[in-house]
Amino acid sequence: MPQLEIEYTANLTDLDAREVLDAAVAALAGLGEFDMASTKARIRRLDDFSVDHPDSGGAFVAVLLGVLPGRSTELHERISRTLTDAVAAAVPARGGTQVTTELRELTGYTKTVL
Repeated sequence: MPQLEIEYTANLTDLDAREVLDAAVAALAGLGEFDMASTKARIRRLDDFSVDHPDSGGAFVAVLLGVLPGRSTELHERISRTLTDAVAAAVPARGGTQVTTELRELTGYTKTVL
């Protein structure tokens, strides 16, 4: 049931959002740790952003994955590295682009299927 969110800066004009999203979802599936039928994934372009001051034209792709609690620190690190590597491979090479992944444990998560 992971919740996958990806944000990328608008100055990555040659980034293919579908390709990046598909790479991240495939990486999650390849880990074998999640119920992929319940996975929710989305990607958003950020038109307003700041990378550094003064702005030097830097770019970033930020991956956030929300998961239910109970996994080990080692597994968190493996998930994070796997996602970072998969997304970075799908992002066109551009000097200085930062690709980061943050894994958060969801608390108070509820779900209703209608």
